[in-house]
Amino acid sequence: MNAEFIFQVILFLGLVSAGLAICVSDARHRIIPNKYALIIAAISITLALMNGFILESLPYAALVFIVGFIATIIGIWGGGDTKLLTAYTLAIKPEFLALALILMCLVGGLQIVVMLIRYRGFQTIREKGIAYGIPIVLSFTFFAFVSL
Repeated sequence: MNAEFIFQVILFLGLVSAGLAICVSDARHRIIPNKYALIIAAISITLALMNGFILESLPYAALVFIVGFIATIIGIWGGGDTKLLTAYTLAIKPEFLALALILMCLVGGLQIVVMLIRYRGFQTIREKGIAYGIPIVLSFTFFAFVSL
């Protein structure tokens, strides 16, 4: 094993660790702390630089940010979700981005079904909110791994 491979594994483990912290925070408090989004962004940029696709990922990350910002303004989801999704987008090769978004939607839909069963209705879900950081972390961490 060479040093670059070991460094990428360490970075990916950092991505996983920060992602787990985000999932816990989002599930408990419906907050994605800025420090974790920044850690994800820093690791994502480093991985994209090491694997030679940062220039291809930047325009997609900008587009994801713009669409996410609009979604935040109209109340579809929170600003933390937009920051997190933008940060993760940098770690994913553009050819996998659509698949990552589809998987995120599928996992999010599954999460909502589980919440419906648990809370027995939409009213409690509306009151509590949906911890959408969890589907973002799960799907985008998987595709960050695929992009290595």
